Amino acid sequence: KNPINTFKEKDIKEILTHSKLKSQEYFVIYNFLLLTGIRPGDLFEIQAGDFDFKKKIIRIKISKTSRTIDFPIYNELMKFINKNLTRIKALPPEDKIFKIYSVERIGKTFRKIVSELSLKNQSYNLKTFRKTFATSFADMGLTEGDLADLLGHSTTATTRAFYKSKNAGAIRGRMEALGK
Repeated sequence: KNPINTFKEKDIKEILTHSKLKSQEYFVIYNFLLLTGIRPGDLFEIQAGDFDFKKKIIRIKISKTSRTIDFPIYNELMKFINKNLTRIKALPPEDKIFKIYSVERIGKTFRKIVSELSLKNQSYNLKTFRKTFATSFADMGLTEGDLADLLGHSTTATTRAFYKSKNAGAIRGRMEALGK
């Protein structure tokens, strides 16, 4: 099985910094993908009314499985929204958050950024945001079931096959907690 390709910390910082130079909106989109792990196609369908700040959730329609999930707005995501997406609260509920963007457009810009930063050998693509999100939370010890729910997977088998195999950090933490 091929290893899961995630962003190196140095590389994602460079990518986000470079995207901000191109456009604040690209910076926001790429960060949102990194903070939620949702698929880009699903991101562009999110409407202002999908955000419930009282319940701290975002209702996300998963196009691949035709499911809808309630994605928790955790602290880091809330801070990001409050700093970079304040306009959400002023939009009509049916307005899309990222109206003028598409997967093709952000993908093309992302590939250009990767090329400009000479990161082509890393095999980064838009799926790397999702894989980095999932792997990061798996390494922190989030359960397969929770990861499956966050990613909109129907079963944990999908989560295990694509993301959970890289949970060495979480296992190491549990081993060290045992004093071994």
